[in-house]
Amino acid sequence: MEGSSEKSGRLSGLDGLRAVSILSVIVFHLCWHIDTVSRVFFLRALAIRAALGVNVFFVISGFLITWLLVSEQVKTGGIDLVRFYQRRFLRILPPAFAYLLAVKSLAMLGIVAVTWMDVAKAAFFIRNIAHGGSLETGHFWSLAIEEQFYLIWPLMMVLISRRKQIPVTLLLVAVAPFWRWVIFHVYGLPPATNIWRTDLNYDLLLLGCLVAFGRHDSRFSSLLRGRWLQHPLAGYLAIVGSIAAAFIPGRYNGPVVAAIGPCLFAGCIAILINFVIEGRSNWLNRALDWPLLVGIGRISYSLYLWQQLFCFGDVDNHWMRRFPQNVALTFAMATLSYFLIELPSSRLRSRFKSTRARSTPLPEAETHVPVSS
Repeated sequence: MEGSSEKSGRLSGLDGLRAVSILSVIVFHLCWHIDTVSRVFFLRALAIRAALGVNVFFVISGFLITWLLVSEQVKTGGIDLVRFYQRRFLRILPPAFAYLLAVKSLAMLGIVAVTWMDVAKAAFFIRNIAHGGSLETGHFWSLAIEEQFYLIWPLMMVLISRRKQIPVTLLLVAVAPFWRWVIFHVYGLPPATNIWRTDLNYDLLLLGCLVAFGRHDSRFSSLLRGRWLQHPLAGYLAIVGSIAAAFIPGRYNGPVVAAIGPCLFAGCIAILINFVIEGRSNWLNRALDWPLLVGIGRISYSLYLWQQLFCFGDVDNHWMRRFPQNVALTFAMATLSYFLIELPSSRLRSRFKSTRARSTPLPEAETHVPVSS
C-alpha cells in the first residue's frame, strides 16, 4: 500500500536495516577468526568492510532519537529532559549490565579474561576513550559514542530554536570531515589515532538527525517526501553509493579519504532511511519488512551485545566460541535478553512519557508527524 509508514506508528524498513547491520557485524567477527567462512570471497570482502555496520547503527540512532525528540517538541511544545534520560537509561542499561554481569561471572570461572576495570570502562560508557582491556567489552566503544551523544544532543535541541536546528546541524556535519582531516594529518591514520573518539564520529549520527529534522520541517519535507528522493532509483543509488563509499578506503588511503569516506557512507545511509520509511510498495521495502529480518532487527541490540562474547576472540579458547555453536548461542542469548530484559524494560519505559502540555495548537503543516516510541 502506498503512503507513509509514519501514520501506522511504525517506521517501515528500519528493523530490516538494523538486521542487515548486525548480521554484517557478526559476519565480520566470524571471518576474523574462522577460516571456513573467510575463504568465501564475498564474505571475506564483506568482513573487511562490515565494521561499517556499526556506522549504519549510528545513522539510525541519530535519526530515531531526533525523530522522537522533535515529535515531542511538535506535540507538547518542548522536551522533557528528565523523562527522556529516564527512558534512555531503561533502554540501554538493563541489557548492557546483564551482559557485563555475565562476562564477569565467566571471568571468575576462568573462561574469559575480564577485569573489574574492563567492566567499569564499559558500564560508565568510556570504552571509546579508555583504551586497553578485554575483547569481550571492546564493542562498548560504539555504545559509549551513542551514550555520549545522547547526553549532549537533547540539551542542544532545547537550547537551539527549531528554525535554527537544521542550519546548525548542517554546519556541524560540514565541520566534521575537516576536523577528521586535521586530526589524521597531524597525528596520523589509525592506529596512531584513536578513531573511536566521539568527535571523529558524531557526523554519522547527525546525518540521521538531519533526516528527522527535514521530515518535520515544512521547508524541507516536500523535498524529502517528493518524487526525486522517493523514486525507486534513489533507493538503488543510495545502496550503490554506500557500497562504493565502503570500498573507496580499500583502494585509496590517506587523510583526505579517511576524513570524507565515513561521511559519504553515512550520507547514503541517511538517503536510504528517508526512502524506506516512506513505506511505499517496492522491492526494497518488501525485503526489509520480511518478518525474519524484522525479528532479527528487533533483537539487534541484544545481538550486538552478545555476539562479542561468542563470535569474536580466540576460537580455540572455548567450545562456545567455535562455529557454528557460537552463532547459535549468540541468537539464543540475545533472544532471552530481548524477552526477559528488553521487553519488561520497554513496558516500564512507557510510564515515562512526557507530561508536558502544549497550550497552543500545532501548525497544520506539522500535525502529520507523531509516531509512538
